[in-house]
Amino acid sequence: MTVHHRKIRIGMAGLVGLICLGNLAWLPTAQAVHPATGREAPFQRMLSESDLIAEAVVTNVASRWGTMSGPEVNVIYSEVEFEVLDVVRDRTGLVQDDRITQTFLGGRIEAQAMYTSEDPLFTEGDHLILFLRAGHEPHPAWGGRRGIWRILDDGVHAYDGAPFAEILEAGPRIVRAPQMAPAPVPTDGRSSVREVLPYDAGDSATAPAEDVIDELRSLIEEVE
Repeated sequence: MTVHHRKIRIGMAGLVGLICLGNLAWLPTAQAVHPATGREAPFQRMLSESDLIAEAVVTNVASRWGTMSGPEVNVIYSEVEFEVLDVVRDRTGLVQDDRITQTFLGGRIEAQAMYTSEDPLFTEGDHLILFLRAGHEPHPAWGGRRGIWRILDDGVHAYDGAPFAEILEAGPRIVRAPQMAPAPVPTDGRSSVREVLPYDAGDSATAPAEDVIDELRSLIEEVE
């Protein structure tokens, strides 16, 4: 069977690719924030502009075909349902009965998957810290993938797997620089995150999730 590949520019979402699941593409990754001295840090903006900051687990991912305008193209959207475990801030009441469902651009339908260079992809069971903006679907995560942190073995990591040593006022400090090119986040629903991340998820220097949540609460009090 011939699989046709095509790329479409759709504004801020970047390039969209349709790919065969047997030949997954490598995804560009968002790096941890390193703000310039004397200027408002991107991390501080993320804290002030995120309507929801919460620890959550992905309980369901339902993808569907849809369209986008300007120009109108066929794309895949994913309705992602989260079980919320802990709320740092919920400015607009997004969480209802400890759950939230958000629409993201990208996903998988049968033998086709669509991704962008900005939007995160999700797999059922992902344990995350979310930084979301209300009314911004299908791009609700602040800064795209920068607004999704992973919790692996109770340690907090960036979306691409970079382990955080601690959370400072200026932003997360990474345990160490990656030793290899970042690996793709799985989109086939079978590979685990641990299998594809280029970092050691069990690094003892990685900041524990409980400490990160507590630090985020303290930082939120300072910006509000």
